[in-house]
Amino acid sequence: MSSDCYGWEQVLCNSATAHIVGLSLNHIIDTTNWLLNVSLFWPFKELTSLDLSGNQIGGCIDYEDMSGNRLTWSISPYIGALSLTKAISLSDNNFNGAFPTEDLCRSKKLEELDIFGNDFEEILPQCISNMSSLRVLDISGNRYIRNCFTNICSE
Repeated sequence: MSSDCYGWEQVLCNSATAHIVGLSLNHIIDTTNWLLNVSLFWPFKELTSLDLSGNQIGGCIDYEDMSGNRLTWSISPYIGALSLTKAISLSDNNFNGAFPTEDLCRSKKLEELDIFGNDFEEILPQCISNMSSLRVLDISGNRYIRNCFTNICSE
């Protein structure tokens, strides 16, 4: 379905519509900590793959919403961003397994975490009770969560 787009390197197109479906923009900027204007990607309605790795993008995003995308790949890249984020919504995706608790507990700024509607197991570690900035935590709709409030509420 995808092919090289008009002979451009690092650009993939849908061969039926000629719309751009993939951009590989990795390692193209050598400046340290530049700010990315993500609105530049809005016109690409069929974009399914975007590689911005190795560009030293700086700044911080206070609120990141990736909800309702049915993502099935690793949640780790998002949790790694928690140290820079005040609120993140990863609800209604297909994330499953154990929640990466080590990264979660290192977050100092996180105020809201929404992971509603996934299939996480045992997601609330003891260290979450030490996260003084966390105000909102939505873990509802996760099929496999056991009684995980015992340790947290006892403190």
